[in-house]
Amino acid sequence: MCEAYYKHEPTVLNIGLGGTEAPPIWRSMMLEQVSAGYSIIAENRDNCIIGAALNCIIGCNESKKLCKLSRCCDDGPIRDIIEFFAFVIDAPKIWQRFPVENVAFEQASLAVDCDYRRLGVAKRLLQESWHLSRDCGYRLFRLDCNNSYCAKIAQQLGWQMVWSMPFCQYVSNGRVVFQHVQQPHSECRVYIALSPSRKL
Repeated sequence: MCEAYYKHEPTVLNIGLGGTEAPPIWRSMMLEQVSAGYSIIAENRDNCIIGAALNCIIGCNESKKLCKLSRCCDDGPIRDIIEFFAFVIDAPKIWQRFPVENVAFEQASLAVDCDYRRLGVAKRLLQESWHLSRDCGYRLFRLDCNNSYCAKIAQQLGWQMVWSMPFCQYVSNGRVVFQHVQQPHSECRVYIALSPSRKL
């Protein structure tokens, strides 16, 4: 995930950290997602990992947790990114708009090895994540798309876009945070899919 995800993640590139290594706090965030036990991996015929979807359960206090985590970082781009993630969690007002109590299944991080892109691996990982969410009885499946290709897959799957914002419009403490925005990943979008469930 540090190679295939972090180094190509649009928030990382758009804030000017392209080519850097994933810092410990980022690795810790991904490890927490894996530890949740909902992640899915894709393997090739030689049983080598070629892709992964890190999934987790989020609650209505998730943005507060991220803000608290951001304060563990020095001022700088990584702290800015974590604060941005906290902003995006709250921006669509999911808990107020949809008939769920206070938990949702989130597809948090998605990566496919460079040699296996454009073969449908990402779409399959997203579909399997959605199926897992439904099979576990979660009413709301959430996908935050900073990547335009991921957003295109969400559209193909018929999921509902509930919020979007160009990276260049995100301002914190009076300054534009993302000053290295690269096409085609110039916008953050949030998609959801709802399903019948006993967890209402």
